[in-house]
Amino acid sequence: MRFVKTRIWLLSVLICSMLNGQSLFESYKAGIADVPLEQRQTWVDSLLTLAVTSSDLQQAIQIAHQESRYYNNKARDLSAAITYSQRELAWYDELQRYDKDYNQALYNTARFCYWDKRWLAAQAHFQKVIDKKIDSLKVARAYFYLGNISEKQGDPYAAVDAYLQGRLIYKAKGKMRSWVSRSLDLAQIYEEINSPESLKKKFEVLQEIDRVLDNGTRISARNAVILKLHYASYYNNANYFDYNSSKSYYLKSIDDLLTMKDTSLLVRSYVNLANLYAQKGSDSALYYIDRAKDYPSSASTITRLLNIECDFYLENDRLNDALASIHQSLEENTQHTFAIDQVPSAEIMDGAIDAKLLLWGLTKKADIYTQQYRINKQKNYLDQAMVQLKAADYIADQLFVSNRDDASKLFWRKYASKIYGNGAFVAWELNQPDLAFYFAEKKQAVLLTQNTSFNKQLEQLPDSLVKTYYHYNKQINKTQLAALSDPSLGYSKLLDLKAERTAFLEQLSSNYPGLKGAIAQIQIEPLQTVLAQMDEQTAILHYLWNDSERANQSHQVLLISKANTILISLPQAKDLSRQVSSFSELVMKPFQSKSDAANFRMLSASLYSRLFPKELQNYLKDITNLVIVADQNLNAVPFEALVSQVSPLTYLIEQKDISYAQSLSYLNKSKDIKRNTSYDLLAMAPVRFQQTGLVDLPATPEEIASASLLFDGLSFSDDQASRSHFLQYASDARIIHLATHAAANENPWISMQDSIINLADLNSLNLQADLVVLSACNTAAGQALKGEGVASLARGFFQSGARTVISSRWSSNDKATQKILSSFYSYLEDGDPLATALRKAKVDYLQSADLSEKAPYYWSSLMLIGDSVQIQPRQNWNYAWFSILLVVPLYFFRKKFKKVG
Repeated sequence: MRFVKTRIWLLSVLICSMLNGQSLFESYKAGIADVPLEQRQTWVDSLLTLAVTSSDLQQAIQIAHQESRYYNNKARDLSAAITYSQRELAWYDELQRYDKDYNQALYNTARFCYWDKRWLAAQAHFQKVIDKKIDSLKVARAYFYLGNISEKQGDPYAAVDAYLQGRLIYKAKGKMRSWVSRSLDLAQIYEEINSPESLKKKFEVLQEIDRVLDNGTRISARNAVILKLHYASYYNNANYFDYNSSKSYYLKSIDDLLTMKDTSLLVRSYVNLANLYAQKGSDSALYYIDRAKDYPSSASTITRLLNIECDFYLENDRLNDALASIHQSLEENTQHTFAIDQVPSAEIMDGAIDAKLLLWGLTKKADIYTQQYRINKQKNYLDQAMVQLKAADYIADQLFVSNRDDASKLFWRKYASKIYGNGAFVAWELNQPDLAFYFAEKKQAVLLTQNTSFNKQLEQLPDSLVKTYYHYNKQINKTQLAALSDPSLGYSKLLDLKAERTAFLEQLSSNYPGLKGAIAQIQIEPLQTVLAQMDEQTAILHYLWNDSERANQSHQVLLISKANTILISLPQAKDLSRQVSSFSELVMKPFQSKSDAANFRMLSASLYSRLFPKELQNYLKDITNLVIVADQNLNAVPFEALVSQVSPLTYLIEQKDISYAQSLSYLNKSKDIKRNTSYDLLAMAPVRFQQTGLVDLPATPEEIASASLLFDGLSFSDDQASRSHFLQYASDARIIHLATHAAANENPWISMQDSIINLADLNSLNLQADLVVLSACNTAAGQALKGEGVASLARGFFQSGARTVISSRWSSNDKATQKILSSFYSYLEDGDPLATALRKAKVDYLQSADLSEKAPYYWSSLMLIGDSVQIQPRQNWNYAWFSILLVVPLYFFRKKFKKVG
C-alpha cells in the first residue's frame, strides 16, 4: 500500500510539472530537490521511462547525465553512477549522436568503472574514447588510464606502450606540465620492470624532463621532488648502483618535503632511504623505518616498509625478527590476519594489494624457514617452508597466465624464478623427489613450453584462423620496428593491433577449449614420465643456481638417470658463480701463449671438479650421453670444454655425448609435435651484405655445400640468400642451415643478403624443422632471462617450432666451424644421433688440428640444444625410379639372353 501511495505521489509531481509547461528535464531539475533520498531512483526512473516512451531521448540523456554526476560526486555510489552513465551512452548510440557531450559521457563512464575497479569495462570505454578521437586531450588521458590499468593487471609493457602514446599527444599539444607529470609516471613503470634496458630508458626519460625544465617549463614543487626521488631510486638499483648519489638525492628530497609538509611523499622517501641503508646492513635503516612509522600510511606503503625491515634483519642474520616483519607485511598486503606458519586462502591472496610484494613476501618467508632448517636441522621448518613455497608458486602461476604479452610474462618469470631452487632443495630434504623435479622444471623455460603447447594446439585450427594469428604477429613486428625509428608512427597502431590480437585470441579460446587450456595452464612433465622415456646410457643434469649472494649458500644439481635421482649441493655459490664467469670469458679466446693454455687447463679442471663433484662423477661412470639443463650464467659455459682429466689432457666431449635442453618439459613437448616437411634442406649462404658494417663471407657457399651434397632441397647463396627466400621456404624444410652473420643484442638478429631476420620475424613463422644449424657468431648468446634461459636466436627458432638447434656461443673461427660441420653431416649420413655426430666431429677436429688451433675457442662454440635424434637423408625417389627403369630392361635382356643360350 505504501509503495502504491509513493508511486501516485511521484506521478502527481510529474503531472503538475508538465501542466506548468515544463520539459521533462526542467521537471527533473524543479522536483528533484523535494524527492526523499530513498525514493530518488524510483522517481528518476519513472521520469526516464516517460522520456523513452515519448521518444524524447534527448531529455533522457540530460537526466541520466545529471544523475550519474550526482551519484559520483555527492552520493559516492559508483555503482549507481555507472548504471546511469551507461544508460546515457545507450541513448546516444540509439540517436547516433557522437559529439563532445557524448565524448564527455563516455569519458565519465570509463572513469567511474576505473574508480570502481571494473578494469575490463574501463578498458573498453577508454578505448572507445581513443577510437572516436573527438577530444585529443581526453584521448591522451585515456591512454594514461589504460596504462595504469595495465600496470595494475601486472602487464607493465602494455602500460609503457600506452604511456608513450599519451606523452606524444601532450607534447604535440604543447601541454608540457602534463607531459612532465606523465613522464614521471612512465619512469616509475620502467623502474618496476627493473631490467638493464628499462632502467636505461628511465634515465633517458629523466634527462628529457631536465631538458624540458631547462627550456622554461615550470612544474609543481611536488613533481620537482618526485624527479629527485626518481634519480635517487635509479642509483639505488643493482644495475646502476651508486650509494652516495642515491643517498644525496634522498636526503635533498626529505629536506624539501619537510618544508612542504607532504607526508605521503615524505614517508616514501623514508622508506626508500631505509632500503638503501638496509642493503648496507646499516642501523640507519631502522632509524628511517621508525621515522616512516610515525606517519599514517597506506597498506601498500606499510607492506613495502615491512619488506625492507625484513631485508635489514636478514642482512644482519636476525632470522626471527625477519620472520616477524615479513609475516606482518603479508598481513598488511592481504588485509587479513593468519598464523605465522600458514598462508591465507587463494581467494584472499588473489585480492592482495600488491601482487609482486606478495610473491616476494612468501618467497622470503620460505627462505627464512629454510635457513632455520640449515641451522637447526629440524624438519618442521621444512614443512613450514613448503607451505609458503606452494602459495608463492600459486601466485606466480596466476600472474603468469593472466598476461598474454610475452614481455610481461617474462617480467613475472623473473620474480618467480626465486622460488624454485629453494623449492627443489626443500622437497628433496622432505624426501619428495617428484616435487623436487617439479620445482626444478618450473625454474626453466615455462614460457617457451607454454608457447610450444599453444602453437601445437593452434596447428589443429582451420588454416584461415592460423593465418590470421600469424598475420597479427607480423603486423605487430612491423609496427614495433616503425615505432623504434619514429615513435609518432607506431605506438597508437601498436596498441590497436595488440588489442585486436587479444580479442581474437579470446574468441578463439572460447571456441576451441584446447587452445584455452594451452594458454591458461603451465604444464610440467611428471618425473615418472621422463624416467620412462630414458635409456640406460643417458643422464640429465638439472643445475639450479641460487640467487642469494650470501657466502654460505650453495648451488645445486639434480641428477636424473634410469638408475638414480639425486640432488647434490655445489657449495660456495657466490665463488662458483664468479669462477663460471671467468671460465666463460677465457674459453672464447684463442691461446696466445703456453701460459694461456696452462691457465685455462687449471681453471677448466677446477670448474669441472666443482660442477661434477666426486659423488656425481661416480653416478656418471657408465653414462655416455649427458643432457644439460643450465641456469643463469651457467648458460654461457660449453661443458664440452671442461677438462675432466689433466694428464693426459682429456676434455669432457671426448668421453660423453653432450646436448642442452631448456627444460625436460619443453623437450618432451617438442618431441610430441608432428612435423611435416616438403624437402630435406634449406641452406642459405649470403656472401655480400647490403647492411653496412658486415664483412663479406666468401667461404660460406663451400660450407653449405657439405649439407647440400647429402640432403636434397634448396640452396641459396650470394644475392639469392635473401630475406624473402628465407620467409618463403623456411616453414617447409626439415633441415635449415644458415651460414651468415648474426648479433646477440637486445633484439638478436641473423642476416640475410638484403636484410635481417629478428625474433619477431621468427615468431610469425610456423617451422617444421627437425634441425636448424645457425653457423653464425653468437646465435646462442643473448640477454639472460631469469627462469627462461637466454633470449637468443636459438630460442626464437625453438619458439617457431624447431626441434633441435645447433648454434654458436661466440664469434668462432670460420675455418674450424666449416671443418666440424662438414664432418658432422657425414656422421649424420652414417646414422649417428645428432649429439653423437657433433661429438665425433669435434673429436676429429681436435685430433687433426695444429697445436695452436686445439684451443676450445676453435671447436667448443657450437652447441646442440634440443633432441638428439637421428636425421638421415630421405630416399631420393628420382634416383629410385631411375634405378627401376634401368634394372627392369636389364632383367628382361638377361632372360632373353639366357633363352638364346
